[in-house]
Amino acid sequence: QNADVALDYDFEFGLGWLLNPIQIAGGGLQVGHNGGLIAHRSSLLLLPDRKLGVVALTNTGETSIEEIAALALRLAYEARAGVTNDGLTNNNSTGRPHSRAALATTRDPGELEALAGVYSTVLGDFEIRRHRDGLRTERLMLGSSVELRPSVGDLFRPRFRIFDLIPYSPSELNDLAVGFGRVGEVDTLFFDEGGQNALAGWRISPSPASVAWRARIGRYEIANLGSDFAFITGLELNLTQDRLRVTVHSDDWPVPPLGAYLETLTDDEACTWSLGGSICIYAYGSGDEVELELSGYRLRLAK
Repeated sequence: QNADVALDYDFEFGLGWLLNPIQIAGGGLQVGHNGGLIAHRSSLLLLPDRKLGVVALTNTGETSIEEIAALALRLAYEARAGVTNDGLTNNNSTGRPHSRAALATTRDPGELEALAGVYSTVLGDFEIRRHRDGLRTERLMLGSSVELRPSVGDLFRPRFRIFDLIPYSPSELNDLAVGFGRVGEVDTLFFDEGGQNALAGWRISPSPASVAWRARIGRYEIANLGSDFAFITGLELNLTQDRLRVTVHSDDWPVPPLGAYLETLTDDEACTWSLGGSICIYAYGSGDEVELELSGYRLRLAK
């Protein structure tokens, strides 16, 4: 039903199902869906053509449930089919090279400048700037940044800069590259892992904040929690280069949130639309009596 959604790149979605291009050799189409909250994870993987599936559940959020489910499905298929499957097949390859040899390539300065901008991603919104002969993000989590070095073809290799100074490239990222593309009218950012592309975000152009929202800058805490579980502990509104930005805080998130830019639709409503979903904040009152509403939470200025 959704075969023509170009922004899906190589990871297509059916009606609630991820149509995984990385499949078990001989297993046919592989589909799945996963989910979870703070303290648990779940994954369901199916081989519809083989009438075989697995469910993996954990009572912790600190595990790779997708890897567990994939291994269980492969072992179940081998046991039923009586074969030993040494690897996976790629039924939707883009033809990109799988080797990410650290070949230093050069890019035209004008090309690098054209790629610079603000990008909205599942992790939050951040700015990518030209830095010498490559690209670098603004400071993100824990004051660190990500450097993007030109690599094979039109791709870039990510490298962390701890405290924005010390280079660090974890082995888990050896097969990961980053690319920039254009789908219709959308400038996109995508991950390339082993020749498979997945949407990572898109370029945005945040507008200047309205006068009414500028007056509401500050840190807010929940006023109506009661006995409910606190999925968030509060939020903070601030200005970044004249643009309104929200950072949602939670004690249970494993990493600090990056925040997202808000478009001020009216004097009482501001929203953001990103890969991770939409957020709308509503304002009531003024001055010290201002109150915000987000997903049913009522928030007041922290004392």
